[in-house]
Amino acid sequence: MVKRVTTALLAAAGIAYATQGVAQIEDDRYYIAPSFSYSVVDGDRMTDNGLGGQIALGKSLTRNLTFELSGFYDTYDAEFSDQSGELTGVGLALNMFPVEERSDFYIRAALHYGETTDAPCTVQPAFTSCKTDYDSVVFDFGAGALIKAPFLNFINEGTAIRPEVVYRMDSHEEGSVGRGNGDAFYDAVFRIGLQIPLGSIYEEPKEPEPEARVVEADRPQCPAYPNLPSDVAVGADGCPLDDDADGVPNFEDQCPGTAAGIAVNAQGCELPLSQCRPPFPGEDTDDRGCAMGDTVVLRGVTFNFDSARITPDARVILDDVADVLLDEPGLVVEIGGHTDSKGASAYNQQLSSERADAVVDYLLDRGVAPDQLEAEGYGETQPIASNDTEDGREMNRRVELRILETRDDV
Repeated sequence: MVKRVTTALLAAAGIAYATQGVAQIEDDRYYIAPSFSYSVVDGDRMTDNGLGGQIALGKSLTRNLTFELSGFYDTYDAEFSDQSGELTGVGLALNMFPVEERSDFYIRAALHYGETTDAPCTVQPAFTSCKTDYDSVVFDFGAGALIKAPFLNFINEGTAIRPEVVYRMDSHEEGSVGRGNGDAFYDAVFRIGLQIPLGSIYEEPKEPEPEARVVEADRPQCPAYPNLPSDVAVGADGCPLDDDADGVPNFEDQCPGTAAGIAVNAQGCELPLSQCRPPFPGEDTDDRGCAMGDTVVLRGVTFNFDSARITPDARVILDDVADVLLDEPGLVVEIGGHTDSKGASAYNQQLSSERADAVVDYLLDRGVAPDQLEAEGYGETQPIASNDTEDGREMNRRVELRILETRDDV
């Protein structure tokens, strides 16, 4: 038995090592996973197929590996009597996510201490008694999936349906158990249940640290300006300085020293009064109340976890956006969806497109003309901060409104 246990542990550790570094789901909360089970049993058990359940408490260890404490209970009816046997177990499990493009699929390895009571058996000539209660080492190996179920979010955000199938070895090493033909039973166990995260996925935003002026050869790279000349003065984040705070960096500003609050064009020069437009929610304005810049990050436009469903708070902001567009029918804007770099890039691209489409659909429902709106998903390709920190990832998960055209003939 010791040899089998050692082999099982080495196998689980080897799979975990081979899958290191592969992206998994981004949710790293503790979770519970209750499930029902149906066992297709080894014929040597001398029982019918079994029914039971399992419950697990788990947590992500890395981006591709979760660890669980689990317990199970199965009951079996004897083939030739009214006797019912029971198998219970407690132990540890690893769920490994080996495929980056399928972060919902996992391989499972579990090791449990098991106890069986009232097991049917056949007395063999070599034995003087039939042993019905015994301890065993129970090893499970199989696969499962996490199926996102937004309709279950009333339980908690991120709740998933969890089907699973494992091949089970019940290593009893008792010659008098069952038909007495071996020292282990081999069953197939099918489970269906839920994986329910505990707690909220959202974190309170932190105040950004003040920028420090640096000019260094080994400065950090600015996502918006990846190829800056070495002589351009930058801040602590590696982005070029903008001393007059007009949205145009110093090295591109053809009108440095613009007064605070004055609307400017792409060259940093003041716009004529005729080009004044009302601001979108959260957009900076000049002393005349005119909007500044041509791209606005719609802070507060958020979605339910891992979905394109707009939250109630975001609808309030989008109502204000709709009012501006209704008042300015000549404005043509792009709604751009952006994500951080966690998870598969193809999945992030799809999610950003779905979220941009959801915002456009909401504005259309508010009466905005279709020819004023375009939707574009950028996935993780246009970060505005580092994806190595939680604060940076939070900034990168955003919706932007970009002005494409201002028509005078409307």
